[in-house]
Amino acid sequence: MTVWWYQDKEFNQPKILMGCRIQPKPSTPSVKNALLSEMLSSVFLRETSESLYPAFSVDYKINFLFDDFWIMTITGFSDEDKVKKVIESGLDSLFQLNFNQNEEHFNATTREPIRKEYLNVKNWMPAQLSRRYAKMIQDEYLFDYPEALAKIDSLSQSDVQELRDNFLKDISIDCSIMGNVVQQQSAEYAEILKNKLVTGAVSGSTIVKEDRLDAYINPVYKLPQDTTLVIRQKAENPEEPNSGVTSQFQIGPIESNGPYTDRLPYTRYVLATLLGLMMREPCFNYLRTQQQLGYVANCFEEEYKDIMVFNILVQGSRADAGAFVIAEQHDIFVELQYEKFVNQSKSDEGKQL
Repeated sequence: MTVWWYQDKEFNQPKILMGCRIQPKPSTPSVKNALLSEMLSSVFLRETSESLYPAFSVDYKINFLFDDFWIMTITGFSDEDKVKKVIESGLDSLFQLNFNQNEEHFNATTREPIRKEYLNVKNWMPAQLSRRYAKMIQDEYLFDYPEALAKIDSLSQSDVQELRDNFLKDISIDCSIMGNVVQQQSAEYAEILKNKLVTGAVSGSTIVKEDRLDAYINPVYKLPQDTTLVIRQKAENPEEPNSGVTSQFQIGPIESNGPYTDRLPYTRYVLATLLGLMMREPCFNYLRTQQQLGYVANCFEEEYKDIMVFNILVQGSRADAGAFVIAEQHDIFVELQYEKFVNQSKSDEGKQL
């Protein structure tokens, strides 16, 4: 277990922020585990609203993010006794969850809300879906919503319980604690967390010292350079007459200085942000006002898992402009803007800007 500790000596507020990352052995991403994690989150939030109310009533908040790894966060006053009680009550609540609920109740409160979440994706605008599909080819942890819908009815409450217990069999823990707290207190809080995890799980947890942080930093796949990848996907909504197109350009890591060896880190991030500011207005004017391709037309930079990308997005509405026409106009717009930037840079050469 690793504990990072920082005592606030500047603001001197009686506050604490504790965040602990609980990591199991790395495993292959699966739709099943993603759905079970959502179910576990739903059960935890619903069942602990009463048991954790005493903590909430005195301005303490404890949250769990259940994913491929878990994150537990606690915020509130730095009263030592109360912080210890909040940690204990939060973890006790996790291990006292009821996985033998009436099946109709479980369906109504857990399964159906998650199903509706994925069903709603079907009704997204085609442009929204096109952004999701662009990310899917770069991120193995993203899956298409029909996969979730096909799997959700096969999962039971015992599967959710099994996910929780198996998750805790072999874990590493990294905690970051800051605020009005001294080093010894930080170590005690982390020790309470560790002991609760070891004794609370049905089979008991094994805490390893292995550094697993890198295993759970999931980078996106690098797209091949000088290559155009075209993804065509039929709209699931049969009543949707229009097309949506996203052209996405993968720029690179946000912390990079790009091709400029004499520039500072994050130069690429700054330049991508400036590009977005420069492109937004002409993008809207050309694609929507002049070409009248659709009621949504936008150019924008975006950070996704520490990678900068640049998007050109149009939600079509013109009867004679399908996906091919919209994509073609994207390319024409990029060429026009490139020529404009080249000419502008030549005219500005030697000027003090």
